[in-house]
Amino acid sequence: MENEKKVHPLRRWMIHNNITSPQLAEISGIKAGAIRYICCFNVASVKRYRILSDATGIPPLVLMFPEEHASFDVSGCRANNIHASITC
Repeated sequence: MENEKKVHPLRRWMIHNNITSPQLAEISGIKAGAIRYICCFNVASVKRYRILSDATGIPPLVLMFPEEHASFDVSGCRANNIHASITC
C-alpha cells in the first residue's frame, strides 16, 4: 500500500479500471505517450489536466499535485466517457 500511494493517481485509476494508456488516449484525445509521461513525471498543461479530469473523474488538483493528495481514493471516480462495461 505504501508504494501504491507513490504512484500517480492517474496511473492508479488506470490500474483500477483496467485501462491502458492507448485506451485512455482514445477516450481523452491526449496521446498515449503524453499520458505515460504525465504518470511518470507529473508534467502537463492545466488544459491537459482538465481534459484528463473530465475523462477520469479525478479532480484536477489531485492530478496536478499528486504528492499532496497521495491518499486520494481513485476507486470512487467515475469517468464521463468510459465504455459502460468498465466500472469504478
